[in-house]
Amino acid sequence: MLTYKNYYGITKEKDSLRYNIIKERNVDTMLRFLINDPNKDLENLDFSSYITTYLINGGMKQEEVNDLISLLTK
Repeated sequence: MLTYKNYYGITKEKDSLRYNIIKERNVDTMLRFLINDPNKDLENLDFSSYITTYLINGGMKQEEVNDLISLLTK
């Protein structure tokens, strides 16, 4: 959603209707794909195990996932 804020000026505060439509169609759809559950509540979900599983199923080794996490959390 930062891209929409930075490039188009769409924020939840300034344009909540457009913001929510973009979030539901893009972000929520992608997250539901990652967790493989169209009905799960996304609001307070810990995505780390789902994303780890997705990356390993995509061909990464656990060590590579750990290295990626380390790089992203510096």
